[in-house]
Amino acid sequence: MIYEEFEGQNGTWKVIENGNIEITLTKEGVEELEDLKDNERVNVINESELLWELFEDIFCNSAFELLQPEDVGALTDSVILGYEIPRNDDGEIQKFHEDSKVWWFPNYMITSIYDELITDGKSYLVVSD
Repeated sequence: MIYEEFEGQNGTWKVIENGNIEITLTKEGVEELEDLKDNERVNVINESELLWELFEDIFCNSAFELLQPEDVGALTDSVILGYEIPRNDDGEIQKFHEDSKVWWFPNYMITSIYDELITDGKSYLVVSD
């Protein structure tokens, strides 16, 4: 995995030294998050949808994708983010290769990405081994 930053209109994803992703928001991202809160959308969308709403441009211009727990054999309700996930012609996930990575939000039962972005200005997704 290339350790770099992925910039979008609403914020940046930075793969840091330990392999985790640090998510930060731009001024536009803070406004978008506040709009989601004001429209009470934040109460009806899940964390994956929240990431998509905020960072659609990063998803559309990179090899990142949102995964379902069953895609990777996970027993969690956490948001799961994949990078360079190989798929066959039917869209089924194949054996991962050396550039394939998966991240998740392990504190999902205690806090949320939304809450961390609002209170701390950043949130982290943890790389999975």
